[in-house]
Amino acid sequence: MNYVLITAARNEAAMIKATIESVVAQTVRPVRWVIVDDGSTDGTSDIVEAYLSDHEWIELLRRPLEDEVEFITIMRFTSLQAVKAFAGQDHETAYVPPAARAVLQRFDAQSQHYEVREERMA
Repeated sequence: MNYVLITAARNEAAMIKATIESVVAQTVRPVRWVIVDDGSTDGTSDIVEAYLSDHEWIELLRRPLEDEVEFITIMRFTSLQAVKAFAGQDHETAYVPPAARAVLQRFDAQSQHYEVREERMA
């Protein structure tokens, strides 16, 4: 069984080490575990970073985030051909349907990107 685990963590320094140890000890671990730090101020990212070198299947995404909570979409492609297979031949032009554009419009002014600390292949 292959699966990807995504964990949102904000100011979880008190529990993140136990969470990581629990996942690392699982019999069937995820092929990739993305821990998303939404602007922790308590050292959560530092604790996660201590595990990255020994567990290449763990990835940390982080960025400062004030009081707002938002969603994240992660897409990874292995090649340009994979992008074209997913998005079509006109892959450089994003199509967002009008209804979706209306919902997402309020995020345009504050859209930000997460920092990928290190690109690794598991």
